[in-house]
Amino acid sequence: MRNLFSIAVVSMIAAAGCGPVTSGPLPTPLRDEEQRSVDESWERALTPVDRLEREPLLDALILTQAYQLGVDRLTLRSEKDYSGGKVIMEIHITRKSPVNDRFDMTVLDKSGQVLRQFSYSREEVERVHRELRESKYACKDSTEPLANDYEVRKRAEIQARLKAVEQIFPKMDEYGRMVDEQPDPGK
Repeated sequence: MRNLFSIAVVSMIAAAGCGPVTSGPLPTPLRDEEQRSVDESWERALTPVDRLEREPLLDALILTQAYQLGVDRLTLRSEKDYSGGKVIMEIHITRKSPVNDRFDMTVLDKSGQVLRQFSYSREEVERVHRELRESKYACKDSTEPLANDYEVRKRAEIQARLKAVEQIFPKMDEYGRMVDEQPDPGK
């Protein structure tokens, strides 16, 4: 019975469907009706508080991304060591105040002194995500005709930005997996 309930919780919380639901590093805010569904699902899952056993609860969290979708506050911190020190990236989200959502990046030297520091708003992150991941200018192999000089310049600008990133970081697909652009000689 508990397994059937966990399946029901999973289906109720999964408002966004399959695949990534984020706009870059910031989870996409839910619409009001989606938020209500998530809130109701949490109430069902935790009433009583031990209603779901350990594994069915983890199943629901992973399948529905309930750890990030529809939460009231989200803070995520990641760190990357490099030869000159450390990069710290932080996501700060408050559902009731999305205008204050931000993605921070700080570069520290080996002694912990700040070398560079940036704070990007939700608006900036979503704009860049749209431009580099979702726009007709981002698709390298697009055969869609461009309507005017602005579109020609915009595609060239976006393609140059993408190429600059690919010169430094490995190419990744939309699921964060490395893409090998070298053809397989055995095929």
